[in-house]
Amino acid sequence: MNGGLRRREIIRKAADIFYQKGYAETSTKDIAEAVGILKGSLYAHISSKEDILLVIIQDVHGMFEENVLACEASQAGPLDRVRSFLAGHMRVALSEMKFHQIYTRDWRSLSEEKYLAVRAKRDEYERYLAGLLAKAQKPGLVRADTDCRLLAMSILAALNSVHFWYRADGEFSAATVADTYCAIVLEGIVQRDALRAYHSLSR
Repeated sequence: MNGGLRRREIIRKAADIFYQKGYAETSTKDIAEAVGILKGSLYAHISSKEDILLVIIQDVHGMFEENVLACEASQAGPLDRVRSFLAGHMRVALSEMKFHQIYTRDWRSLSEEKYLAVRAKRDEYERYLAGLLAKAQKPGLVRADTDCRLLAMSILAALNSVHFWYRADGEFSAATVADTYCAIVLEGIVQRDALRAYHSLSR
């Protein structure tokens, strides 16, 4: 196995353990044993346990950035772009459950410099959603009685909570869960007249 493939294997195995035990409770010895190599050999592929955590977080950021690019490329109206953003976020959360949970739960375990860099990216993503909501507020599609940034923070907190209970082998499909979460969010933020019109157009 070449170095790149071995490194990806280490990251995936580490993600499995972070997901089960939590980042703080996982040791490099745990990771080495899961991969089937000596602890000392692990450092030929990674510089530290934190290095693995940062890669996982950056991978999730990359997928979220692709979601933003897809929304930017869309010619749809403001409300459809919000819906597209929500659906894209849920696709990431549900298709990469382990990585997403680690991203959501463990990012504060990073050392200060890395933590601040990650926080800046998270804030940028949040601001993008707030911007979409503001554009939908102007024509009266989205409720205007709540600050867009607060709406964005609340929405992302709700969407990111899916990892607390969802399991791929559970009762509900990923598509059903994503559609339900998106519908609940839209029901909560869209003006009633606009929501009725949106539903009629979606049929």
